[in-house]
Amino acid sequence: MYGWMTKGLLAGVLGAAVLSACDSGHTAGQTPASRAAAGGGVRPDCAAVLQAKPTDPARNLVLLLDRTASRPAGTAATDVEANPALADTITSYSRAGGSITIISVNGHGAGAKPRFPLYRAALSDAGPRDAPSVERIAKNMPGCIQHVLAQVGPPTAPGTDFYPAADEAAKVANNNRSTVVWLTDVAFNAGQIDLSRPGVLDLEAPAAAKLIAGRAPLDFHGATLLVAGAGDLVQDITPQGQRWLAAFAAGLCAAWHAVRCGDIVPAAGAGGSAMPGLPADPKLPFPAVTPVSLPAGCEFTVPGALGFGGDSTALRPGFSKFLGPVIAIMADHPKSTAVVTGHAASTSLDPGPQNVGWSKGRADSVVGALVQSGIASSRLTARGVGNLPRIKDMDPATGQQIPDIAATERWVKITVAGVPCPR
Repeated sequence: MYGWMTKGLLAGVLGAAVLSACDSGHTAGQTPASRAAAGGGVRPDCAAVLQAKPTDPARNLVLLLDRTASRPAGTAATDVEANPALADTITSYSRAGGSITIISVNGHGAGAKPRFPLYRAALSDAGPRDAPSVERIAKNMPGCIQHVLAQVGPPTAPGTDFYPAADEAAKVANNNRSTVVWLTDVAFNAGQIDLSRPGVLDLEAPAAAKLIAGRAPLDFHGATLLVAGAGDLVQDITPQGQRWLAAFAAGLCAAWHAVRCGDIVPAAGAGGSAMPGLPADPKLPFPAVTPVSLPAGCEFTVPGALGFGGDSTALRPGFSKFLGPVIAIMADHPKSTAVVTGHAASTSLDPGPQNVGWSKGRADSVVGALVQSGIASSRLTARGVGNLPRIKDMDPATGQQIPDIAATERWVKITVAGVPCPR
């Protein structure tokens, strides 16, 4: 991706075969045919091209459309006309005589089959590639595809069951001359790539991608994978959350044998109001510092994935801003004190002293961040307790960590004594 990254019906363009595919899958080798319905709003030159057979059928462009929790048209990173590089990709495939497939996730609920507004539709006419008509069609094609995407109806159910659509994309883009573009925020919250499962978002993004790819294997056979909109959520998330989603997509890209994975970066300009009329989409539980009221104070929980990378005791850059509520409450109560307690996950190599050392090191790092923010060190105490599992994080059959559970056991607790939690 270049910084832009981030089965419905097309009236007047698609034929009966594709309309059938919209609801129940597609048949290998089928091509779109025109439908004699008026009022579709598609230019005649678009319809004539899209219903033809592609000149180079092995050169496939696949757009995987996910409009759940979308922002209004014209602002989201998934709009063709708002993304010049995406338009350029469509134009280049048109010049080469390739085909396009559009696969719609579109929030039809977990387990629902993806839909195909277009399936292996031609992006140009036949004949010499240096003919004047080729360039004219190539320049018009981004607008044609934008219109097709606009005809896909709004989501009818919350949740993004992305895997079945990704599986279909892998079947179409089955060679290194193909490109798959995910038009999605990557915030998957249903089906086999459900990031809201306990512990997944507590993992480092590469580890989470490896875990999910193991549950949901695919093979893109060396096709290019671009992502338009990674982290472009209506939900307000931190830049760290945006980076996590982009890195997760890059991890899936590599695990699924696609290329150009290093080009996936977070989308710019995330946040804002949802498109009117959309069903409520579940929010992903990104790690955050959360307060819990105690009879004699306030306790803040700091998930390890929020503060630390892997088995490191060093805080992530910019972590101090997450301590704002702790800093505020201690500043408002200058005589208050706090105990910072570090926790660690079990390990089959050293379940005892080393874990205590890791946990104490993390507590010390959080204390250091509070001191740098103006809280006197005399008011703070750091301690490490190693692994005191809240849930079992070791597999008794293998003696190994269960990664998505162990990740939740790396955390820090900040207990401010004698002060109520902020409301």
